[in-house]
Amino acid sequence: MANATATKPDVLCVYCGWDADSVDHILPRTWTGDAARPFIPTVPACRDCNARINDAFAPTLGERRRIAYESLERKYRKLLRNPSWSDDEMAELGPRLRHELECREALRRMVKYRLDNLARDDEDPVLDWLLHCAAYGDNFAARILDRKRAASLALSAA
Repeated sequence: MANATATKPDVLCVYCGWDADSVDHILPRTWTGDAARPFIPTVPACRDCNARINDAFAPTLGERRRIAYESLERKYRKLLRNPSWSDDEMAELGPRLRHELECREALRRMVKYRLDNLARDDEDPVLDWLLHCAAYGDNFAARILDRKRAASLALSAA
């Protein structure tokens, strides 16, 4: 099995919230080289976001999310600007045109969903990354999270 993340249906892209079918290396290969590749932290990502971010040097999830947002918004700018059709207007159309417009509306909803997720502003992108790593059984990330939680509880108790 080449990619364990791709086989989990409940794994979502950390950037857009769509189904993750690949992993994104936080530091690109052009900056780390092949020798360090196995040691670079990865996060689950859909292939589209992974391809949009590509080799951009953006070491935080927030920066990487912004790059994917700008690229996706640029690609679908025209679709997003087109007005929606009302049910009455759709009823007047022939079946082929209505089907085409329904498909475009479904695509528009999907793109808006992804853009909304890409536009979210996480308070702590490192914590976001650690949560995802711990969810995949990364013991190192789980230990860091436990220490962060213990520190938060100690501060709140004081």
